[in-house]
Amino acid sequence: AASIRVAIPQDEYFQSEQLCQIFRELAVDLIYSVAPSCDHEVLYPKEKVGAARMITTLTGFVDTQTVKRVRSLSTSARDIDIGYRGTELPFWLGRHGQLKGNIGKVFLAWKERTLLSMNISVSPKDVLFGDDWILFLLRCRTALGVLGGTELHDPTGRVKERVLRYLQDHPEATFEETRNACFKDDDQILHLTVLSPRHFEYALTGVCQVLVEGDYGIMKPGTHYIEVKKDFSNIEDILKQIENKELCAKIAD
Repeated sequence: AASIRVAIPQDEYFQSEQLCQIFRELAVDLIYSVAPSCDHEVLYPKEKVGAARMITTLTGFVDTQTVKRVRSLSTSARDIDIGYRGTELPFWLGRHGQLKGNIGKVFLAWKERTLLSMNISVSPKDVLFGDDWILFLLRCRTALGVLGGTELHDPTGRVKERVLRYLQDHPEATFEETRNACFKDDDQILHLTVLSPRHFEYALTGVCQVLVEGDYGIMKPGTHYIEVKKDFSNIEDILKQIENKELCAKIAD
């Protein structure tokens, strides 16, 4: 029987032209993409990938064995009111990418103004792996988060190159300055901001999710998560909601 060639690309926003070339050379029949259907033609034009069929999929899944294993892990009481581990992403990942570091720094700025306990870091030295990450989440009542992915499209890698050169010459440049100088017309092109495995991990460990506004699909604000405005203008209200343990438990459930 004839074989079917399947491609499952990652970080599709970057060097998508090279991906198209690879898919065409390998005569790929089926591409699983995390991008929504409206981005398929932008990332993979038919004249570049040939007859490959596109299917939108998720960035991750939860299997029953993982559910059983997580539930078997011993844990102490939830002594962390707000938990987070994030990364300050490079400028060339666009405006959306900056949210991952900014949300942690914004909440930390309120640490001295609230009685809520916070265990928040965007430092690489504080990254948690494997069961350490799961055990950390089992200690958290709530956890911060944003959609995965990016809205920036860098089909050839030239945006990244321009940013790196610009920052070499202007090491103190802000994100806005760098964006305007290097990729203003390339940012916020894609709709590739999607649910990430982290949202499944939060749900799996019974954490109330505190998420920057966006399209989370089946998850709705006020029901499945507490919504943070993109400009962080409602942080004071968010902290009051987090103080309400009954509300957070209901949303987590």
